[in-house]
Amino acid sequence: MCGVALVTSRSWFSEPERFKDRDVGHLKPVCMLLLGLICAQYVLGGLLRHEGRALYEHIGFGALVAVMSLALGVLAQRTGVRWLRRPGWLLIALVVIQFSLGVSAFVTKFGWAQGGYVAVYGSMTQIVIRTSHTIVGMLLFVTSVNMAVRVFWLDRLHLAETVPQGRPAPTGLPQGGLS
Repeated sequence: MCGVALVTSRSWFSEPERFKDRDVGHLKPVCMLLLGLICAQYVLGGLLRHEGRALYEHIGFGALVAVMSLALGVLAQRTGVRWLRRPGWLLIALVVIQFSLGVSAFVTKFGWAQGGYVAVYGSMTQIVIRTSHTIVGMLLFVTSVNMAVRVFWLDRLHLAETVPQGRPAPTGLPQGGLS
């Protein structure tokens, strides 16, 4: 739904044209890696929430998602493309919120001995924090998809703009078209 909303929005038709001279192709692998990490993180989070397994894997992948989200957010800021900067800032904000909720979810599930906090399974606090952690994770994924679609579209426009006159733009099809 995020992709449909993006490609049918007014900004889809107006904003990219202003930035087609910018090369953002270097962001494509970062976008794809982040999407893959978030998908793996969902699987691990589901195993943790529903089966009580994969705690350390979920924490480890969470750290990787955080690093890649911050990296993509910062790289988006450096492009100078306003159309990428806004979702870049959103990625940074969401990953900070997600990290905070992840720590809170850990404490409400397992307790915190130094603070004297004892986790109460099924408490309203635990339910709200864990559900919020899941929802913000979904928002992080949607924002990453949005960023990837924008990056790939800008890269496509840039490639079409920089192809020398007389040569067809690359389409991914073999020369001679489809047989």
